[in-house]
Amino acid sequence: MRIGIDAHAAEEDGSGNCTYIRNLLTALFALDHENEYFLYVRDADHPFIRAWEIPANFHIRRLRPKAPILRIPISLALASRRDRLDVLHVQYIAPPVHRGEIVATIMTWRFSISRRRSRVCSSGDPGFSSAGRGGGPRGSSPDPASPVTI
Repeated sequence: MRIGIDAHAAEEDGSGNCTYIRNLLTALFALDHENEYFLYVRDADHPFIRAWEIPANFHIRRLRPKAPILRIPISLALASRRDRLDVLHVQYIAPPVHRGEIVATIMTWRFSISRRRSRVCSSGDPGFSSAGRGGGPRGSSPDPASPVTI
């Protein structure tokens, strides 16, 4: 299978998205030597990317421009077509045109507070609704939680 990953977040030191994508890639490097991967980055010379010990089934592709308004809908779409991807993994935003399947990871940032306890909600939780103020359950406010992949 040919799998593309929009890995530009690995270049954003200190962010939650950076931690997520770096951990995902590190695990894939160790676990999967069968599928072919295409990692789409903005800066192939970033110190983290240069430090990778990349298995032979992984390929780095630099995408230009760096601005996401053009990179995602145009450059990423063209690269996914050129590389004949079966699956494209993105965080939050996918290109409008892609010939294969799309896997989108969206970090959830909602929690609900009740009088007796706090609990983390995600879009799969029966108590979660996009109808309330802020897109989450009533009384919600931002707090990091686990990612949801759809």
